[in-house]
Amino acid sequence: MKGIESYKSTKRNVIFIMKKNFIIVLLLLITFNTSAQKDNGKYEQYDRVYNIDIKNDSITDYITELKIKLENAKSRKDDFQIAENSLFLGLLYLKLNSHDIATDYYLSALKKFKHEKDTTYIIHTLRALSYVNSLVNNDSIAIKYSLENLHYCELVRDTFLLEKNSTNLGICYSNLNDEETAIKYFNKAMEFGEKIKDTLFLQRIYYDIGAFYEKGKEYDKAEYFYYKSLNTEKGIEKQVVIANIYYSISMISYNRKNFEKALSYIKKSIEIADSLYAYKELNTYYKMYITILVKLDKTKELMSVFNKYTDIQSKGYNAEKAEQTSRMKILYEIDKFESEIELLVAKNRLNESKLEASKNRLILAGIIIFLVITILVSTAVQYLKIKKSHKKIVEENIKLIKIEEKNIQLQNIIRKENISSAQPPADISSESKIEEMQNEDTENQNRLFSQVESLLETEKLYTNPDLNINTLAKKLNTNRTYLSRAINSVSGKSFIEFINEYRIAEAKRLLYSKESELITIDAIGNKAGFNSKATFFRVFKSIAGVTPNYFLKNARK
Repeated sequence: MKGIESYKSTKRNVIFIMKKNFIIVLLLLITFNTSAQKDNGKYEQYDRVYNIDIKNDSITDYITELKIKLENAKSRKDDFQIAENSLFLGLLYLKLNSHDIATDYYLSALKKFKHEKDTTYIIHTLRALSYVNSLVNNDSIAIKYSLENLHYCELVRDTFLLEKNSTNLGICYSNLNDEETAIKYFNKAMEFGEKIKDTLFLQRIYYDIGAFYEKGKEYDKAEYFYYKSLNTEKGIEKQVVIANIYYSISMISYNRKNFEKALSYIKKSIEIADSLYAYKELNTYYKMYITILVKLDKTKELMSVFNKYTDIQSKGYNAEKAEQTSRMKILYEIDKFESEIELLVAKNRLNESKLEASKNRLILAGIIIFLVITILVSTAVQYLKIKKSHKKIVEENIKLIKIEEKNIQLQNIIRKENISSAQPPADISSESKIEEMQNEDTENQNRLFSQVESLLETEKLYTNPDLNINTLAKKLNTNRTYLSRAINSVSGKSFIEFINEYRIAEAKRLLYSKESELITIDAIGNKAGFNSKATFFRVFKSIAGVTPNYFLKNARK
């Protein structure tokens, strides 16, 4: 039973995996098919533009529409759309025989397609560049683009395009009289055509090989390939290429002095060209027809043919003139539209620049306003912080004033007790004399400094603006140097810094007292011992941290 269950379980798993794989494959096929359809749809538009009829009046609208699309693509920086529209415009301008304009558009398209790495469109564009250069007899440049095209065709393994390029290369090398290279490419194309049995392609390649040999006056080979071309496809006798083949066989027969055969084939070529209204070809064929009739001395027929030739010339001229007029009209309308577009584009650019300038001005104004507001807010915050800190400084100074008043009283009491309890120094050993002398010097300095503090606090000598160290030394019965050293050693300050602290303490006391309501701040500075307002304000700010005015204002509060 277990074996049966295991078998059923395995079977179910296998069926599930098969279903899963089938669904994945189906989805991949759908995705691939959708992608292929998209690609086909993309390149179908190329075929429509390539096959457009110049006689169709809508070509003007088509070109203007493509130019608008091109400008829009440039504004969006859409490289693929820029390339595609440039290629289409090149194809249309080529139909209008504007080879230079077509070439410019092709080159622009090629650059963008290479950037986009769209190989199929690169191949189309290179083919177009090769063709337009061969039209204006730039065969060496045409060869360059065809060879590059071969490289891309090999990348995508497009054999058909490879062989079409081989045919083009054969024709170009033939025009450059490089017969060896020309026949190499012709043979390569012919082998491919025979392999795939593409009769239309074979008919064309046989004709091109025949023309190549005819140019080299190898008439047997030329005639052989011309007949192969004629026998390749039945029911296409109305094609111009067939008329050209008949004309070429007629030419070969004429050169061989076989005038009757030449006459027979020239009549066939004229019959086909006449049915197709190919006036350009008819003009050439009738010239040959007249030449043959002259050789055969057919005078009666000659007059009739000459009249037809004159009529054909007139019709061909009129048809060519009408076509040229049509092309000129189309180009004129396109140029007119382009000038209107350029004017609109210039106006749009001017408006855009004005809008951009206005936008930049608004942004700049916004930035300036933001910076001003930020600076104002920052300044206000800093001002409030400073104001708060100044108030705190005033409060601390007032506390210090009160503490100093109590300290002064306490120090006076201590000083009196120290003086009364002072004992004569005891005898010391010789080893401790140096240390004793140092200690004695320190004690003497401390004692002298205490005397200085006592004298200043009791007599308030610092309130005298003319007080100096010499005056104070005389008061204490000591010398100037010893007194300066004692003050510096004990307080860590110079004489003037030491005295200024007393003066500022006195000034703060006066500003805090009710006396400040009766006298000015300058007078308070003088009473504290300063003979200069500037010095008083500077020293007060450096020691108290605020100006006298600010201290007074907040002290009263």
